[in-house]
Amino acid sequence: MQTKLHYIRFGSGPRTLIAFHGFADRAELFLNLRDALEDRFTVIAIDLPFHGQSIWSASEFYPEEIRDAVSEILEKEGVDGEFTLMGHSMGGRIILALTPYFKDSIESYIMLSPAGFQGTLSDSKLLFPKFIRKFLKKLTSKPFFIIAIFRLGKFLGIINRGTLNFLKKQFEFPERRKRLFDCWISLYNFPIDLKSFKKNLIEEKTKLHFFYGTQDYITPAKYAKKFISDIPNAELTMVDDGHYFLKAPLVAVLKTAEI
Repeated sequence: MQTKLHYIRFGSGPRTLIAFHGFADRAELFLNLRDALEDRFTVIAIDLPFHGQSIWSASEFYPEEIRDAVSEILEKEGVDGEFTLMGHSMGGRIILALTPYFKDSIESYIMLSPAGFQGTLSDSKLLFPKFIRKFLKKLTSKPFFIIAIFRLGKFLGIINRGTLNFLKKQFEFPERRKRLFDCWISLYNFPIDLKSFKKNLIEEKTKLHFFYGTQDYITPAKYAKKFISDIPNAELTMVDDGHYFLKAPLVAVLKTAEI
């Protein structure tokens, strides 16, 4: 099977930053932040599997595969020191699972409305083991049935309004539905251990900076606030925007932030 992660590089700063985009986005999205990053960082933004120009013929992906691809990119770009990790939305979730592989090389974290810090039933391995996820994927030929499940989740408080609207848009076209379920199945392979992540942050004094939109209804900032309440080397900054905020308001905030 052919697998290859595409990436872009920009900036000429002395520090290296590796960026992971969110679901249904692509590496080029980080070019919107160029003015805030290029003087401080050399940025390597990666297209995740099933996104952008990356080639991924398999139906799912694993942390070890992303780790190996990142290591190959770092070697190709001549990076052998520490680096900063930036993740938006699903990209933050990917970073949490990759941290154990790179923890000795991570200088700091920049999390942009990341997934992974709020517990959701859709992430539950007990309620949604892999075989259930694959079974539900087969039902995508009947999108109205799946959307009905989403609406029920909204009624029960399992899914918030922002997430429901996002999921409905992803079901408009067959290729979008396929990508949605392929990513959901793949994320089963990406364990999250927030307790160990916090312990490592405190012990290593690794800087963590959260940025959230004030109108973000998909990944509300309250979960990050709770997470960093007892971490002295972590902070949270609010931006007057929503979840998809990699644009001008965030650029203005990043320019003056200590990241």
